Amino acid sequence: MTLTLNAVDATGMIISNNQDFSGAEWESYTALKENWWLTSGDGTKTVYFKAKDNAVPYPNIALPVNDTIILDTTPPTITIVTPENGSSTTTHTNLTIRANLYDATSGVNTSSVTIIFNGTDKTMDNNTIINPNLVMYQAPSLTDGTYNVSIIVKDMAGNIAYKNWSFTVTTEEEETGEETEGGTTGQPTTQPVVDNPPVISNVQHSPTTVTDADMVTITATVTDDNAIKTVTLFWNNSMDSKEMSKQTGDVYSATIGPFPGGTKVTYYIMATDSSSQTTTSSTYSFTVQGQTTPSPPSEEEKPVTINLTIDIIAVGEIKNISLKEYETALEEIKIIAADNLTDVKVNIEKLTEKPADVAKPSEKVYAYISIETNAEQEDISSIIVSFKVEKTWIEENNIDKETIILLRYHNNEWQKLSTAIKNESVEYVYYEAEVPGLSMFAIVGSTLTTQPPLEPLTTVYFTQPLIIYVIIIGAVAVSLTVVFLLYYRKHS
Repeated sequence: MTLTLNAVDATGMIISNNQDFSGAEWESYTALKENWWLTSGDGTKTVYFKAKDNAVPYPNIALPVNDTIILDTTPPTITIVTPENGSSTTTHTNLTIRANLYDATSGVNTSSVTIIFNGTDKTMDNNTIINPNLVMYQAPSLTDGTYNVSIIVKDMAGNIAYKNWSFTVTTEEEETGEETEGGTTGQPTTQPVVDNPPVISNVQHSPTTVTDADMVTITATVTDDNAIKTVTLFWNNSMDSKEMSKQTGDVYSATIGPFPGGTKVTYYIMATDSSSQTTTSSTYSFTVQGQTTPSPPSEEEKPVTINLTIDIIAVGEIKNISLKEYETALEEIKIIAADNLTDVKVNIEKLTEKPADVAKPSEKVYAYISIETNAEQEDISSIIVSFKVEKTWIEENNIDKETIILLRYHNNEWQKLSTAIKNESVEYVYYEAEVPGLSMFAIVGSTLTTQPPLEPLTTVYFTQPLIIYVIIIGAVAVSLTVVFLLYYRKHS
């Protein structure tokens, strides 16, 4: 196949069917890449592309992009034809001719379906139904004879399939007469064979009140005086159909949905017996009640995986890996190389919860993040991780923003890393931490501490006798002081 590429100022490119570009090599940039081979087998295929310029000494390499297509080389299948090939039927009116359609990869292209009955194109006939699951034509009136059916169908990739078969319409007769000792005497008489079409009754849907979150089960009782061959549920103006499966007794059921709120779903049932006689039920409907809009998952509830490849990091170079476009708490990773590094892979995963074998930190956890690289630790002189924390999380959990740090899980324990606030915005507080190596990390914070209430002041009340004693002791002390001073002057 041919790839159409677009990169501004690109001089080199690398293309791969693998996300990690394993086995791929850089080549000169061109807007068209011809004769590109996808991986073998039908299904969804993804091609990955990176481009670089010729900046000196180290080229700038754009983040990888990718595109996805569906490879389909297998034609659709046409199965379960009615009436069966080579069979006979006594049904002359409203005979159903049908076949089931199926394509597992790209799906049936309904606009390509053609049904030819006995040399006449019946595709656009009012008695023909075509949808992605079946093609069916109901012949109003047939005479005895052999009839040929041809069906042509393509899938969305253009693969084509054919199905041709034939059947016979006959009038069965029974000979009756009086039986004598020598055998049967009398004139034979023609007796019609009794074979009524199916009867459809007791059509219901469950639940009775349908919401946009409900799967809806349609049930019906289908009986026939011989045998039921198929029971089919049709909805969406016959554009969708599904075979109903037999439950207990004569009850058949099929489950469909869910449907968007406010949708009116109309449906009917068609039953065919072993003689290819068909009965179509009345049309029923239900309206899906009030559309509910689920809350989008919060950032920490959505796992995110980022796989990056850095072609060259020169010794002493600071390589800035911006992560702002990804839905993680990380803003940037700076890697300073201690040696020349090539083909450096950095794998980042934001986890919805910690691994089962990892202990839970004692602090309140904002996010768990795994950062790994194929570079040896001794080849990296420094790694700086920048991250952000929502202010709403800080406020709702009563977190002291000064206590928010980055933890590293190493040697079966959480290690606290030196973390500093860089700046703030209306929505976030931004932090930076230097890490000794890559591993499992957790962004955590501690709750605000409140000062304990001051002890109430204690008032000491002196009783009257205690006051008297204090006065007496004071008077004695003053008297002794006076005596001492007089004695000192007399002898000086």
